[in-house]
Amino acid sequence: MLFFQHAGIRYSVISNQDDDAEFSTRKVLWTSIVCGAISFLPFAIMGDLGKGRACFILVAITVVILMLRWEMRTRTWFLLVMSVLFGGQLLAVILLRWTDHSYPGVSLLGIGTVYLLSYYGVIKFFELIFDRH
Repeated sequence: MLFFQHAGIRYSVISNQDDDAEFSTRKVLWTSIVCGAISFLPFAIMGDLGKGRACFILVAITVVILMLRWEMRTRTWFLLVMSVLFGGQLLAVILLRWTDHSYPGVSLLGIGTVYLLSYYGVIKFFELIFDRH
């Protein structure tokens, strides 16, 4: 359990209450980090850290979206949309030129949040179209 202490009171940041959940916050976090790190390695070995960083962000956010919408895994349209989005973005990572400049995490957090919300929005849009009852 991760905690911090202020004025003698312990505050829990990550609790053990959601450990029984299918996808707890901790599981989503570590799964996305591990998958992103694995995708970063080939680019790091080739010496292209800019593409590696972009691929890390792409894979980590894709894993988060998959885990957030895991209940939709049985729907064919969901897997097709995820495959097309991931394939198109992976193609952009490979074909576009990415800078090796080091950015602070705070600046990448804003970009990552916009990216996550847009990715989630596309999935929600297709959910509204295909899952009408």
